[in-house]
Amino acid sequence: MAEPATEPTQSSRTRIRGYFVEESIDKTAHCGSKWSSLWWWFALPEVSRGVVAAQGGIPRLANAAGHQLASEMLLLGKPISAQDAYQRFNIVNAVVPPGDLMPTALKWAATIVSNSPDAVQSTKKALLLAKESGMWEGSQRHFESPEHKQAMMGGNIKEGLAAFSQKRNPSWKSPSAKL
Repeated sequence: MAEPATEPTQSSRTRIRGYFVEESIDKTAHCGSKWSSLWWWFALPEVSRGVVAAQGGIPRLANAAGHQLASEMLLLGKPISAQDAYQRFNIVNAVVPPGDLMPTALKWAATIVSNSPDAVQSTKKALLLAKESGMWEGSQRHFESPEHKQAMMGGNIKEGLAAFSQKRNPSWKSPSAKL
């Protein structure tokens, strides 16, 4: 079904296989990017079974797709295609042919790891805090976070700015212990 990272601090990318149901939506909700194959389907069929999608699927879908589309998917209990998940519901980043799924995920991952590890971790933290607390409170909490302090005071910010001004590729270092 899904292969999510177990902690939000790990690489949060998910390959989605086959029939994607509410349990997997919950497991992948913290992921920053999701890719689907053309022939896959997504569903929250709980209402057709007499139960409620109470494990977090309702607010996550409403947040990603908006109230009207979330209502459609949740109240009808019918599956949607990968194309609809991408174009209408905004719950996957890309839909690719089945053979291109792993290469696409690896290409995105390679691009992410080519960036400053400090800036990536800080940006991921800011995204999670903004989603959790809203823009203003999330921004304040991010500015106070160890991830932000590491990104702003670590060596990688200096390296990134120097590489930019010298028109060369940066040479990132593994972040040092928390400041």
